[in-house]
Amino acid sequence: MSTRHSPSESLQMFPAAELSLIDSFMLEQNIPRAHWLLGTGLKAFDIDQPIDFVSLDQLNIIYRNISRLSGHADIGLKLGLKLNISRWGVLGFAMLSARTLEHALLTGRRYLPLVHSRFEMSPDIIEQHLVIKLQPSAPMPFATNTMFSYEVALGSIVSNISDMLSRPFTFDRIQLPYASPQHNESYTQLCSQALEFNCTEAKLWLPLETLTATLKLSNSICHEQAARSCEAELQRLRQQQSGDIIWLIKHEFAKHPNNIPSLDVLAQKMQLSPRTLRRRLTQAGSCYRDVVKQYQLERAMQGLSDRHADLNEIAKRCGFRAYPGFSEAFKRWTNMTPSEYRSQLN
Repeated sequence: MSTRHSPSESLQMFPAAELSLIDSFMLEQNIPRAHWLLGTGLKAFDIDQPIDFVSLDQLNIIYRNISRLSGHADIGLKLGLKLNISRWGVLGFAMLSARTLEHALLTGRRYLPLVHSRFEMSPDIIEQHLVIKLQPSAPMPFATNTMFSYEVALGSIVSNISDMLSRPFTFDRIQLPYASPQHNESYTQLCSQALEFNCTEAKLWLPLETLTATLKLSNSICHEQAARSCEAELQRLRQQQSGDIIWLIKHEFAKHPNNIPSLDVLAQKMQLSPRTLRRRLTQAGSCYRDVVKQYQLERAMQGLSDRHADLNEIAKRCGFRAYPGFSEAFKRWTNMTPSEYRSQLN
């Protein structure tokens, strides 16, 4: 089966420095390059070349391959902790050369769209802690299941802060919105005091005093040079996405995930006429029905990758009133029932 993809998903626009780190990690897992690159269009020898950018599609496939190929329950944490700040390219350099950790974190938050983050980060001050709330980014769904995605993010955040501080770092407290896994002892690498599962939101608690320490690699001139490069890249990314009608439609869908609107209703939300919306979709080589199907399939695959997710709930999240209609559509798209597809992933 072939599925059309939004240009912004297939366009190579995200830093490729991560591939080298993934390569080293997968070598430790005794998994050949050809296996974790399967389906990306990248060849094993490409990893040795100075690739500048990769697409969101390619990164999604790589993460799904890693989750599928590894036999370790805590593979997300292991991978995240290996993803040091160099994975973020010029943004990583801007953060390393910032004055303080607070300055570095503000820089990272400003330019987060450059690095395909699956999460939005909202800071707050509670007593003597900076509390960072992690919220899934609506336009950029998880490549695989919820726990794997959070674990990669948590591991990489701890790794990055350790890099910036030039010393090992752990959060004082971590709250997570999923059940405690069997490998919860692995989370001691992330948290020194209170670790809580089944919370309503994901929150990371960091002592305020840590924010004010001067970073050892602080360099104001280098930071400004790197920040200017980040600003230019951010403008480039926004221009690409603003002209991508399919990406804009999916962004609107993500605001109301359980209620996919008609074309007329969506056009009104986007302040376009239905005729203009149809014309722009035709120019992009697509149509509204295809975009809806693609979005539903992406959400279905994301939901089914979580072995604990209820099939009826997944059907509703994909815009179906009941499971039978969802199952019929999914089999038409993939030649597999949802249960058959899930069984191949676990």
